[in-house]
Amino acid sequence: MESVAILSAAIETATRKAFAELADRCGGEQLYAFALYSDEDAITLCPSANTLEHLEAGGDKDDWAYYQFEPAEWKYEMEGAEKEFNQISAQLRHAAQKTVGTEKRSRQLRELAVSVLAKLKEEGFFNSLAKREVFLTWSVSDSDMDPEIIEPIIRLLNGPFYAQQYIDWMKTWD
Repeated sequence: MESVAILSAAIETATRKAFAELADRCGGEQLYAFALYSDEDAITLCPSANTLEHLEAGGDKDDWAYYQFEPAEWKYEMEGAEKEFNQISAQLRHAAQKTVGTEKRSRQLRELAVSVLAKLKEEGFFNSLAKREVFLTWSVSDSDMDPEIIEPIIRLLNGPFYAQQYIDWMKTWD
């Protein structure tokens, strides 16, 4: 994997740009959620965001929490700072060709992405731009998250309001 410090800085820059772009783009809609996510091979990194209006307009009311917390179902999936995230993904693909061990690469990318989200949360970056508490998460597309991995991430990245809702939803997973 690329130098950790360089990759972390690139992820932070791209994340800041993506969220700022989306905050501007959504106009009068209320951003409530933002995620960074990858694929199972850890060769891509993408942002995703959702608005309350999109959540309320769509989705199955019987599985409300899924649509509330699943980045693949959000309005702005793979949008924001496209150039920057494409460059990061190219670096990840290049690094993957040089290394063996998808599990290690995946763990390293998850740790970097979560640390960037945590840093920006502590700065108040997301909440100040959205003018509300923002749900933050990490996800892997087309994969079920291991509860033992995702629960500490959710607790780290979110206040009690969203953390408890997410943990309650986790209890419904089969």
